[in-house]
Amino acid sequence: MTCILKNLWLLPFLSVTWWGCSENKTDDSELLPTVVVQASQILPFDQAATEVSFIALRIPENQAINLSCRFSELTVYGNELYFVTKCMNQFAIHVFDWEGNYRRSYEKQGDGPEEYAWLQGLYIKDDTLTLSAGKGELVQYRLPDFRFLRRIEVGSYLFLNNFRALGSDTWLLSGEYDGTLDADGKYPVFVKKDVQSEKSEGIGLLGTPVSAEISEGEIADFGQGYLLNYAFSDTIFHFSNGKAEPIVRMHYGDRHPPTTAIYLEEEAFFESLQTQRMAFNMGNIGHTDGTCRVRVFGLEKKASFDLDDAASFPIYEVFFSIDSPEPVAIPMLGALNAKGTFHAGYFFDTLQPEDWVRALETGSLGSHGESLQQVVSRDSDFEEPVIIRYQVRTNGR
Repeated sequence: MTCILKNLWLLPFLSVTWWGCSENKTDDSELLPTVVVQASQILPFDQAATEVSFIALRIPENQAINLSCRFSELTVYGNELYFVTKCMNQFAIHVFDWEGNYRRSYEKQGDGPEEYAWLQGLYIKDDTLTLSAGKGELVQYRLPDFRFLRRIEVGSYLFLNNFRALGSDTWLLSGEYDGTLDADGKYPVFVKKDVQSEKSEGIGLLGTPVSAEISEGEIADFGQGYLLNYAFSDTIFHFSNGKAEPIVRMHYGDRHPPTTAIYLEEEAFFESLQTQRMAFNMGNIGHTDGTCRVRVFGLEKKASFDLDDAASFPIYEVFFSIDSPEPVAIPMLGALNAKGTFHAGYFFDTLQPEDWVRALETGSLGSHGESLQQVVSRDSDFEEPVIIRYQVRTNGR
């Protein structure tokens, strides 16, 4: 997988047109709630977050487990945290309790009939863990014993991180863009796939090559359906009963991409990132207890922006309620490639050692820095990730 804001060195080699917003319009679009996100909504973390706690992941001395992987994913199942490492030769799932105590690991990396070659993404429902094993293959295991259930061929995707089951043989998928475009230079970001008939069809949400370079489309559970988002779309969609409908629009005030942004070529697009001229949706989506979270680039300029330092990027987490979309924004907490999770009204993010050390040195967590310091100081040589757990009260909640 390639991604502009994960691997910014790729930018000079791209030759694409940037579409500043989604092409999916509806007759009642003017009636949709709009999230207007501007620099004035950016708050220090300790003013935006409540119920903040830190969970230090602790590995027993007799366990040779390496959690220092910048490509990671976090999920909650039952009363446990599942920390997934997605670095080469570290495709494993490590389970911890709410205090950060190690419980067990699931790892079947290999080429055998009950193993997985890659671990690109995962989803847990009804005691079934489904993971993406690369090359369009899903592998399912039963929890808690990690017993192999079945393999599912869903297509030719080299990379597939986001998926949900719509039925026993039907899946909603968002995989890596494969270079195939329609006559208008677009491709379907999300598709429905029937694995029995092998029929695949888009659901009407179209992206362009540059949106694909930022991220694949993301899916978040939402009631009986799902929220869908993808890079550069100006709309969040609700997928239910086989259809995707717009549910809320996003606008960035005087930093919103102008309509002329649709004509930007490679050099102009690269320059717009370097100069931080405009804001755009990065395509992430999460939801819990009525609050949504998306990630936005460039709500305001950062004087110390450095293309070689991901921690300096002007990226913000934006929280809002769909019922009353008055947003709250905070600077990105963890790493770009560390996928957090959402559970029971709380947001969870992973802070690798370099992240929590930086937070302590810069004071970016404000009054919560002391609590973090206490957690990591319990072991004098602690060098493991810390999970930050918090709520955000938006103006609408």
